[in-house]
Amino acid sequence: MLECAVGSHRTDRTTTGDGTAILIRRGIVHHSLPIPGLTHLETTAIQVKLAGWPVLNLAAYLSPSRKLIGADLTACFGGGLPGLMAGDINAKHVDWNSRLNTRRGKLLREYADGNSCLIFVPDSPTTNP
Repeated sequence: MLECAVGSHRTDRTTTGDGTAILIRRGIVHHSLPIPGLTHLETTAIQVKLAGWPVLNLAAYLSPSRKLIGADLTACFGGGLPGLMAGDINAKHVDWNSRLNTRRGKLLREYADGNSCLIFVPDSPTTNP
């Protein structure tokens, strides 16, 4: 593993536009992890040690025009490491303070329920119409 003064990891889109990134604080030992097998989900992934245990950290984005598929979630979380994903995957569900359920939101809810995942959300909606 490498130790950086301040670390940053990013994954640029293969087309024009942005991508995903993770900034890591000085002194935290970490390394980048590839996530093979992703179809639509954009991610940057690193592994850090938390209380001596390896933990996967992912920054994720899924465009509203792309389809969320269970295989992308399995590619991220199927490696056996406990993980934390943060980002915007444009999945709406009433369980996380949305006014409606979308197909993508239902898929994420089903995946989380079937794989012992927890979803943490803000106390209020993050967008206003």
